[in-house]
Amino acid sequence: MWARMLLIELERAEVNLGALAEAQRQAGRLPHALAGYIAWLAPQMRTLAPLLRETFQGVRARASADGEHLRVPEALAHLWIGLHAGLKYAEEIGACSEGQGEALRARGWEALRALGRAQGRLVESERPTRRFLRLLLTLVAQRRAVLLPKDQSGEGLHGEPALIGWLDEHSMYLLPDAAFGAVSRLCRDMGEPFPLRQDRLKRDVAREGLSDCEAGRHSVVARVGGQRRRVLRLRRRAVEALLDEELPAASPPVTGVTGFSE
Repeated sequence: MWARMLLIELERAEVNLGALAEAQRQAGRLPHALAGYIAWLAPQMRTLAPLLRETFQGVRARASADGEHLRVPEALAHLWIGLHAGLKYAEEIGACSEGQGEALRARGWEALRALGRAQGRLVESERPTRRFLRLLLTLVAQRRAVLLPKDQSGEGLHGEPALIGWLDEHSMYLLPDAAFGAVSRLCRDMGEPFPLRQDRLKRDVAREGLSDCEAGRHSVVARVGGQRRRVLRLRRRAVEALLDEELPAASPPVTGVTGFSE
C-alpha cells in the first residue's frame, strides 16, 4: 500500500504559520498563476512528451541509485518534473533568476531524496514476507506457537501453543497451513488482515531467495519430527539477514507432551 503513495509527515512546529497566512491572503492570485503556467506550457506540448520521458527516466535512475523501493523513485521523478517545470516557468517570466531557480532545484531534490529514503524504510517494514516472519516469531515469543528441534516429535501437542514447525542450525521447517493460519489469526485479532494469500506468500518467499523448493513447487519433503512431511523450508541465514536478528532457539520442552522431558 505505502509503495503507491508518497507520505509527507509534518509537525505543527515545522509549519511557518506566518508564511502560510501570507500565502492564504494571496490565494486569489493562484488561478491567474496557474492560467499563466498553462498558457506557457501549451505551445510546448508537441515537443514536451519526449523531453518529459527522458527527464523522468533520468531522475528515476538517480532516485533508484539510493536503493529505495521500485515505486518510490517513480513518485519522486513525477514530483521532480513538476518542480523543474514550475521553476522553469518562473525563470522565464522573471519571477526568479536562473541562480535562484537552481538553488531551489537543489533544495527540492534533497527534500525529495529524504522523503524517498523515509518512504523506502516504511515500504520495507510493510514487506509481506518480513511481516509474516516477524509476526511468526512474535507468536513463538508469546508461547502461542511452537518451533521444535528438527528431530523432536510434536505428537500430543494440540491447541495452543500450536505446532508450526521445526528448527535446526541451517533451516526453519514450517507447516504451511499451521504457520499461515497462526499469522492470519493474529492479524485478524489486530484488525489488520494479512495482505497475501498463502500461495502468493510462498511464491514471494521463494522469489526472494528465502526458501528451498522442489522443481515446480514452493515446498519440499523433509524428515522432521520423526517422519517425512511436506514443509516450507526457509534458509535460516537468509531469514536472519532479512529480519536483521538471530532466530530464537527451538521451543523448550513442554510438560506432558509425548517426546518431551519433564
